[in-house]
Amino acid sequence: SNAVAFKKISLASLIISLCYFFNLFINSNLKEFKFIYVDNMGIHTDMEVFIFLFAAAFIFILAKVFDKAVTFKEENDLTI
Repeated sequence: SNAVAFKKISLASLIISLCYFFNLFINSNLKEFKFIYVDNMGIHTDMEVFIFLFAAAFIFILAKVFDKAVTFKEENDLTI
């Protein structure tokens, strides 16, 4: 069940990344795109697309690792 939950979280993170990607091109001017900038409100970044994309990839890999671990555990439980 943990692997399934990780896959759902990975899919949600990928959807968020795609939403940020479309928002970047629809609602913003690319001339104002900055990786990291500081103003009166604090430190900001326009890299949300990549942050959520890497998070989705990392979480998906974790889901695969958990799935393999469950498979190995089930095989190990069947042996004497």
